[in-house]
Amino acid sequence: LLLSLVSSVLFYLRDARDAAGTYIESGTVVAQVKNAAGASIGSQVVLSFVAGSTTGKWQGVMEEDVAIVAGTAYVVVIDITASGDRVGHVELETFGATRRR
Repeated sequence: LLLSLVSSVLFYLRDARDAAGTYIESGTVVAQVKNAAGASIGSQVVLSFVAGSTTGKWQGVMEEDVAIVAGTAYVVVIDITASGDRVGHVELETFGATRRR
């Protein structure tokens, strides 16, 4: 998962697979950034399947400014549902960082 902050937060998920190892190419993928206390940061983001992908690629953008602070711990929670069933759930620990190009 790549998270970057310009004026929004970009979510890019690749290699999404179900328990059988099959790429997930349909359904609903939502992501939420939370702080260490579990409070949501910004809105929940619905990711879109990347057309033409054959390797489970999804992407979405949090279209609001959010305060991601360098050195602060966050958790990105991603849930994937297909045919009404939850087929994927992951919680990724990450830290805010400042990058210069």
